[in-house]
Amino acid sequence: MTTRGEDLLDIFKMPEPGPYALPRTALAELAGRLEHLRPRAVLELGSGESSRIIHAYAARHGATALTLESEHRYLTKTGLNVVRHTPISSRQVIVHAPLISTSRPDGAKMYSLDAIPQELRGVKWDFVLIDGPRLADGGRAATLPTLMPMLHPQCEVWLDDATRPSERAAIREWTQSMPALKVDNLPIGHGVAVLRTHQDEPRPVDASGVVLTLLTGQRPNLTASTLHALHKRAPGMLETATVIALNNGNCSATADVLREYDDMIELAVSTDSVVSIGDALAALTSLLLNYTDDDYWIHLEDDWTLASLTPGWLDRARGILSDRCDIGQVRLRAACEPTRGAHMVTDRALCWELDTDDTMIAESHITLNPSLMRRELASLITPCIGEGHAQRKAYAAGVRRAAQLLPGAFIHAGEGRSLRIEMGSPA
Repeated sequence: MTTRGEDLLDIFKMPEPGPYALPRTALAELAGRLEHLRPRAVLELGSGESSRIIHAYAARHGATALTLESEHRYLTKTGLNVVRHTPISSRQVIVHAPLISTSRPDGAKMYSLDAIPQELRGVKWDFVLIDGPRLADGGRAATLPTLMPMLHPQCEVWLDDATRPSERAAIREWTQSMPALKVDNLPIGHGVAVLRTHQDEPRPVDASGVVLTLLTGQRPNLTASTLHALHKRAPGMLETATVIALNNGNCSATADVLREYDDMIELAVSTDSVVSIGDALAALTSLLLNYTDDDYWIHLEDDWTLASLTPGWLDRARGILSDRCDIGQVRLRAACEPTRGAHMVTDRALCWELDTDDTMIAESHITLNPSLMRRELASLITPCIGEGHAQRKAYAAGVRRAAQLLPGAFIHAGEGRSLRIEMGSPA
């Protein structure tokens, strides 16, 4: 039986699934969310790699898991994939559930609930993943209304492909007919809408002792999204951290966004013109070293946004740096975000190995975006001419090993690197 960490490591190392499958970032977040919520009964509409995650979780914790699949070819593939990794019990079921017509005028179909085994008919499901029916079969508008009588009052429902027009229309319909329904849109994969009829407030984050440097400018929409996500999904972080923002190029629209967070940003500075990433980083590290005495440092560019619902990521990262003097930094990006597979100083392949259930370790170059680092690292890499120079200086100073949180917290939300004049490969 796999552990949660082994499941996450498998996701990290697998190739990206096909265009219609749940992407790796969403799979990793799903695994983390299940472990956090610990649902007793998980229902899945449509099958795939997510089925292995769900049934492995159920096997570990003695939960019930049911997958409904309408196509025999996927049913066979999913079943083989699941049993290859997970011992199946009588409470873990993958069944063929043909699509049936509904009374809806739009022709949306639904999986036949008659396919649910008799012993599971009375189960109140407290976690549901909706990844079908396909758009060609009328979409998913019929799913949630049909399932509602079967759901636990504290149920959490994930709707995949939530950025598609058909799914957005379904969500509008559902919220109109069910006013108590709350929607949280996660910008992971193809977009995941998290639906609940109950309040689920995120855990407060105490970022005391952390300085957060924010590099932004010229892209006010990304700045607003990044700050909003921090404020919403890590309540208290902006209030308790020392926040230093650099408006690269003195963008007036960006300045307006930063002013909305005046009471949370300790220091906001700007450059007269757009400067290179190296010059911007040098300015921020100089302010960090001269203006603050915090023990830890997070550097964040405006195109990285907090997208995880898995709590405790900052405490775990701080704990690693506190306990492990051999670890130079803890990467906070989603583990499945695209990264360079080779060390950017030595050019050796990066070999990530599972350290704990929520941490991988490797001999790796440093990455400045986003990671948690000790304050001393800022003094080691300053002054620097770009991130490559910073990586070489850190390596020369003996900073050789890094940790990566699983599933990680931040995703790359921009189409390109933030204000980079010297473009390079993903770090």
